[in-house]
Amino acid sequence: MKRVVTASLMKKLDANAIENHHVPSLVLMERAALAVVNAIPEEKRKQVLVVCGTGNNGGDGIAVARILKMKGYKVQIYQPDSSHRKSPDCALQEEIARSYGVTWVNNPQWSEYTTIVDALFGVGLSREIEGIYAETAELVNRTEAFVIAVDVPSGIDSDTGQVLGTAVRADKTVTFAFAKAGQLLRPGCEYCGELEICDIGIYEETPMEKPDTFYLEREDLKQVPQRSEGGNKGSFGKILLIAGSEGMAGAAYLSAHAAMRCGCGMVKILTPAANRDILQKKIPEAMLSVYATKQEAEEALMAGLKWADTVAMGPGLGQSETASMLLDLVLEHGTHPMVLDADALNLLSTRRDFLLQTKGPVILTPHLGEMARLCGCRIDDIQPRVLYTARSFAWKYRVQCVLKDSRTCVALPDGTAFINRTGNCGMATAGSGDVLCGVIAGLLALKTPYTIAGALGVWLHGKLGDQCSEKTGPGYMMAGDLIEELKYFRIGDTKGDCYEKI
Repeated sequence: MKRVVTASLMKKLDANAIENHHVPSLVLMERAALAVVNAIPEEKRKQVLVVCGTGNNGGDGIAVARILKMKGYKVQIYQPDSSHRKSPDCALQEEIARSYGVTWVNNPQWSEYTTIVDALFGVGLSREIEGIYAETAELVNRTEAFVIAVDVPSGIDSDTGQVLGTAVRADKTVTFAFAKAGQLLRPGCEYCGELEICDIGIYEETPMEKPDTFYLEREDLKQVPQRSEGGNKGSFGKILLIAGSEGMAGAAYLSAHAAMRCGCGMVKILTPAANRDILQKKIPEAMLSVYATKQEAEEALMAGLKWADTVAMGPGLGQSETASMLLDLVLEHGTHPMVLDADALNLLSTRRDFLLQTKGPVILTPHLGEMARLCGCRIDDIQPRVLYTARSFAWKYRVQCVLKDSRTCVALPDGTAFINRTGNCGMATAGSGDVLCGVIAGLLALKTPYTIAGALGVWLHGKLGDQCSEKTGPGYMMAGDLIEELKYFRIGDTKGDCYEKI
């Protein structure tokens, strides 16, 4: 698990290293510049242009140019507007570079360069770039050179990932100490290209700014409890899956299959009687509890709630009166961890306050359309503020919100959030969300801590998609392919390296 910081927190951590730990600012600048130089591929160093601003990010860039010059490479510096007052460190770096004979140019021949280093603006940018700076960004984007950004591509809001008017589109971004949220969220992550996080001597301090934001790595999968050699199907978790409607048995199947592939002991599918035959044939390992009337549905649900230790609801459920009744009963009587997905969320949009009365921990897994209905707003209102929206909803309704997007954000009731970095466009296919519902429910059934289960489920789901994409290409993936990849993760296995394929 790695921390993600805001621009304001990064500024405080930088100041803390300088003022409290007495690390000279120029030492940090030199280490940052060395990290950028080392990240430029050797074959791309033939002719380098460093595009610099007048702040400390520009100072980093000037140091990059000087180091490249001293290593024998052809390098030039272009400052679009040197009339602005320079920061003290930028001015000193310029003095040093000029003493070593580094060349400044006023009219660069853009087509000549094999690498362009973007050091115009750093993480503190909060206004739209315009004028000569916007023109420069556009010129950089038109070249065929390898583009490497210092800390963050100029024009990207480092907190939200939004484009501030225009932005440099980098092939690689070298950032320092910690990832910034805007480098992980879209569209910022697309402008960053490959993101490399480098240690320059700025370290995490306690206490840190709240609320916390993180991204997960493969080591975090070890937070799933190991399977006991003396366990049985009951001790590995019992899931009540309330899913499916007439003609929508597939969603119930995908969720149940994913949950069982995660390693849970038993899944009982509560579904209309019309789905009995197909589910018995597709997944005989699952138990079925079927109903034909509202009364039968209520009786089956109450019995299922007593039996289960985890509840998942929504895939293919529909929005009938019976489905609405089942949701009300789950919210009123459910005491175990529950995952609400798909139609359960659509039904919930008319009764959001019911969430404040639930007795057990709840995880919601809306996509942007479902989130818009839950919030009573438009998708366009949410898309630029995915992290903020997930955090606000989770805090207000005391739930865990898994807001699904191309970069899914997971927020806990206390404000802690996770930005997911796994997954690909091939997962934008029917049934993928049903699989995620089953994966999260499966992890909960295995007693994975509630505080990590949603984010870990999203990470794992995306990793399954990445492995599928490597095999088939993103355009040929199906939701069922994700489930087949689960067997290779050996979740909770006690023998050998369970994570060697991840």
